[in-house]
Amino acid sequence: RSARPALGAITLQLRDGWSADCGGGIWWRRGDDFKNAPANGPAAILLARGGHVGLAASIVDWMHDTLLDPATGLIRDGVRGGPDGAVRAVEGTVYTYCQGVHLGACVALADVDGDARWAARATALMDAIGTHVVGPDGVVPGYDDGGDGGLFNGILARYLADAALRRPELAPAASRIVLASAAAAWEGRLELGGGPVFAQDWRRPARSPRPGRAEADLSVQLSAWMLLEAAAAVQRAG
Repeated sequence: RSARPALGAITLQLRDGWSADCGGGIWWRRGDDFKNAPANGPAAILLARGGHVGLAASIVDWMHDTLLDPATGLIRDGVRGGPDGAVRAVEGTVYTYCQGVHLGACVALADVDGDARWAARATALMDAIGTHVVGPDGVVPGYDDGGDGGLFNGILARYLADAALRRPELAPAASRIVLASAAAAWEGRLELGGGPVFAQDWRRPARSPRPGRAEADLSVQLSAWMLLEAAAAVQRAG
């Protein structure tokens, strides 16, 4: 079946999610007071790729103006709105997937819109990731547990590879991070039951998965496979 009816319905929901509260952006969920990067970045990617460039640009401009940390150049998690529609609090935690979806949105807009700001912002964010996120070894660090956080680094890896394949000026830096992280994850794997098990922190050796350990979470294993797929794509592209 064609996916067009579903895409149309999703696009309509994203349009309805936009409001002037907190200066713009779409809500994380209905009835909430939170607008964040994980909701807005993927929405902008879908909209840009679907030809809805104006709304995608408005979302990414809002992310840049509202969520960008001026001290580091990284994207903060989100903002909470007050009853008057103004920002009442900034959730300043910097997650890897927030960087990934914002980078992906800038790259998607650079593909379809001639404005130079998208490529410039992607380059600036790539520099910030290299400076403030990855370690001296170029590996993306992990979190202390699994759960949904187990997917955060895989999402960043996906959009680093996307940037490397679509933007030649970003390819050297993005490829280095993806390949270094993949090499570390593979080196630290645990061979168990005929297949690899990966750690939630790619810099560390994987432990045998059991209840209560991050290695037992599908999100952690899926994140590592997303990283390996990203590395394979980068290698194939040379």
